[in-house]
Amino acid sequence: MDIKVLILMFLVIIVAVSVEGVNNILAAYGCYVLHTARPKSSCKNLVINNQLSIHGLWPLLIVGKSPESCNCSTKFNSNEIKTLISELNAKWTNIEKGSGENFWQHEYEKHGSCASSIEALNTQYKYFDQGLKLFEKYNIKVKFSTIVASM
Repeated sequence: MDIKVLILMFLVIIVAVSVEGVNNILAAYGCYVLHTARPKSSCKNLVINNQLSIHGLWPLLIVGKSPESCNCSTKFNSNEIKTLISELNAKWTNIEKGSGENFWQHEYEKHGSCASSIEALNTQYKYFDQGLKLFEKYNIKVKFSTIVASM
């Protein structure tokens, strides 16, 4: 197995990131993780492009666990992110079955709901916009472009 693939598996293409308002975030969470995925390494039976994509922006507690579905009253509303739809379709794609909108709803209600107390991420727009900005800021596509997925 190629060493790059081993490194990729070890990292699980998870990049710890900083977000605006670090002091507020660290009060509640240890860090945030921008989780990315490459379709061919996740879905061997689907014929889709091999571009690295955002999977989610997840808060992590200091003990290393990712809280889920923190606020049941937090409901996804695609109207709040309509100005981001084009960019989300390009960079935060659903690499499994279903629509992008269903995937974004799942990610927001499961992980974004846990960020509602953080000023930098306390709306749907901020949550998705911050994920997109971090994806570009850390130039993840370029940094992992030489890694070849294998099955």
